Amino acid sequence: MAENKQPDIPQEIRDLAVQNIDQAHAAYNQLMEAARKAQEMMKTIVPSNPMAAGLTEAQERAMRFTQQNLDASFALANELAKAKDLQEVLQIQARHAQLQMHAYALQAQELGAMVNAAAQKAKQGS
Repeated sequence: MAENKQPDIPQEIRDLAVQNIDQAHAAYNQLMEAARKAQEMMKTIVPSNPMAAGLTEAQERAMRFTQQNLDASFALANELAKAKDLQEVLQIQARHAQLQMHAYALQAQELGAMVNAAAQKAKQGS
């Protein structure tokens, strides 16, 4: 009986994938730096009040979460690019999905609490 062995992914294809991921990661880093600069500029434009301060903090946290999530996606892509066969790809994807779902739940809770706290501060300031 013949084995159901998955064909290996050629090293050349994996190397090309890693190179493309590195280029995309560099472009992403430039985009995030531009977003940070825009965020800093907005702080100087928006007048200071309790609601704005709380929302600014939530926005900054959301930017950090975005960066964490995208970094995790790039780490996933790098792992996938190095996978030797389909079975390894599926294992990597399953592990990543579990980790990210947990991270998303924690991030949503934290952002929700921050927005609620900003709203409470705004009510007290009114």
